Amino acid sequence: FENHTTKTLSEINQILINSGTSPGKVKYTIIPHIGNCTGNPLDVEITVNPIARVNDISDQILCAGDDTDLITFGTINTGGTITYSWTNDNTAIGLAASSGGDVTEIPVFKALNPSKEPITATITVTPTFTNGSVSCPGLGKTFTITVNPTPVISNKAPEPICSGDAFTVNPVNVLGGDIVPSGTTYTWTVKTVDPAISGATASNTAGVVSISQMLTNSTNTVKAVIYLVTPTSGDDGSCVGDAFEIEVTVNPVAEVVA
Repeated sequence: FENHTTKTLSEINQILINSGTSPGKVKYTIIPHIGNCTGNPLDVEITVNPIARVNDISDQILCAGDDTDLITFGTINTGGTITYSWTNDNTAIGLAASSGGDVTEIPVFKALNPSKEPITATITVTPTFTNGSVSCPGLGKTFTITVNPTPVISNKAPEPICSGDAFTVNPVNVLGGDIVPSGTTYTWTVKTVDPAISGATASNTAGVVSISQMLTNSTNTVKAVIYLVTPTSGDDGSCVGDAFEIEVTVNPVAEVVA
């Protein structure tokens, strides 16, 4: 508290600042005067609550479909009761716009991102310190939750190819359908293949941005290969989407009977 000196006043009126973390007190001694007559001193004690504080909260970076970490609020304040409320500026991540009242945490929820690009929400937590029936709001503190998109790709059936040709599939975003985040890569296995087709192999090479192989059909009938493809996105490759199928039809080499 700031220092106070002896003053002759008709009332006590001062601004008190508590820079600590718990309630503090100031004791005034009031001496009443009427003319040259002095009354008995009167002690008045003022309790000043501290500014409400909330501890720092770590940012989170998640993939769409992941569960968030439990967010529990804490404080360095003591000597009273502290409550919290929060607001969220982007409900697209799956979190409501506000706490709707006093809370002590943000429960675990499933992170959402319906787009093909990362989205970020800024959450502001406001603490309130209560002591002696007086509630004192504090300064809000913010943290962010970023949700990276997870690929959502449906099964594909590219145009049939001729024996000895290569097929290539580059999934693209489809409004209301496929979600292909920027930088999505693929790995795949061969789910089913006719023994007469050669060239169909699995690929676990990181960073492959399209699905492509050269296939040869050694028969005189139409054959097919089915690949099971796993899409991955995110700068660190941490957002793995559900596998989808690509069925490639391989036509035989045309022959003429002698």
